[in-house]
Amino acid sequence: MAATPSVETAARGAKSNATLEFLKTGPKKLLIGGKWVAAK
Repeated sequence: MAATPSVETAARGAKSNATLEFLKTGPKKLLIGGKWVAAK
């Protein structure tokens, strides 16, 4: 399993402040089958 990238690594090449703010908000979740699950 690959390591989770840091915000800095994930944001490489991001050009908008909105994108950077989104990445800083912490772990993301996905809506799958009507349930929110942690993104891996």
